[in-house]
Amino acid sequence: VEDLRHRLRPGDRVYLVNGWQLNYFMPPGSADAVGLVERIRTWGRVWIPSHGGLNLLLRPEAPFGREIARRGFRWVFIRWTPRRRWLDIPPESDLWRRYVPVWMRPEAWVFRLRSPDEPEESPVRVDERPDCVTERRVRVRWNLNPEAARPGFYLLRWEARKETTGKRDAGLNIEAFPPGSAWASGRVVLRSEWLPYMIALGRFPPASRVLEIRVSATRPATFCRFQLFRIPGRRLL
Repeated sequence: VEDLRHRLRPGDRVYLVNGWQLNYFMPPGSADAVGLVERIRTWGRVWIPSHGGLNLLLRPEAPFGREIARRGFRWVFIRWTPRRRWLDIPPESDLWRRYVPVWMRPEAWVFRLRSPDEPEESPVRVDERPDCVTERRVRVRWNLNPEAARPGFYLLRWEARKETTGKRDAGLNIEAFPPGSAWASGRVVLRSEWLPYMIALGRFPPASRVLEIRVSATRPATFCRFQLFRIPGRRLL
């Protein structure tokens, strides 16, 4: 929040996703995505019913970036929590093309509206592990070849679900070796339905040659399609 406040210009407005409690710190005209008035205004265009609730950003064809830009919001602030609807922004989402990511940490992602002279850039897939495995512990390794070692900011995306019955969720710990600038270790929540997950790993030391991701679940789980993406831009903190 402090970093965003330093970046704001007169007249800027912020679209908050899952951050209603931060409205106090935002400039006049900012909006909270989960507020009642905002839901009514965007129902059917941005908000999509799924998994018994309201999902934002999960469907690539949902014109979230276009809608928010049309309404004059220069910034998008996404506060991540374990709740199911805040776990992923598909690389195909137009949010990546309309807005530039400028801050990505486990607790929050911040996007700025692209200026007319900035090229549209979506995350570039570096490599993929298409196999599925049902285990409590999984290790995935990538050789950081010259293509992957190019300057950039890295994202990890995968699909998973817990294999036990009942309403109790499963915890999933993710560790990166070497630690990225945005992620060393952290935790997300697994549900009983298939869901995509995305975390920002960050940048890696230039001398790094191998990246290893270690995941461990508190209950048996199935993991599929680990994908490594790179954001070419150099502005991310």
